[in-house]
Amino acid sequence: SLLSYFYDVVSGVSSGKIPEASSHEILEHLKKFSLLVGTKITALTVSVGKKTCAITNDFCLHVDKVLEPAESCFGSVEGYLEQINLHGRKKFFTIYPLIGPEKVKCIFPEELHNKVISSIEKRVTVSGKLSYRARASFPHEIEVDSIDIEPSDDELPNFNDLFGIIPDFAKDIPSEEMIRTIRDEWD
Repeated sequence: SLLSYFYDVVSGVSSGKIPEASSHEILEHLKKFSLLVGTKITALTVSVGKKTCAITNDFCLHVDKVLEPAESCFGSVEGYLEQINLHGRKKFFTIYPLIGPEKVKCIFPEELHNKVISSIEKRVTVSGKLSYRARASFPHEIEVDSIDIEPSDDELPNFNDLFGIIPDFAKDIPSEEMIRTIRDEWD
């Protein structure tokens, strides 16, 4: 059940063993709870049935080990920009790719502020330093160097726009023969 899964994640992290199936998003939320222990709340305990597990300050250290980037490289991600946070020193936006990760947090410098604002609800390609977590196939974050707004579907050419693009195309010659003729001209 969901409660058993949640308990397994909490007890695994508490003992220093992060379960393979744990979600990074759940771990981030649990880390926020663990930071409250000893400051705003005295103790935090998770109980499911007869099983009980305490969330302590060590919990936060174990989560940090898992959440820290294991690898980084330069690259790009394409997706829809649908969320922006302009509050604080680290300004970021979130893009939602059609394939790959569910979402990617994009930290951007002040000089891209206007470009980010003009990119809201548009498909963009974001380039920069990608950060990957341990055991993750997709990046979770990118330090943005550039943003390119991609054209919408109605701005792209359709088949009628392509008609006549090869003016010397002969209708009675098979397409394979026409391509072979064009390629021979490249030599």
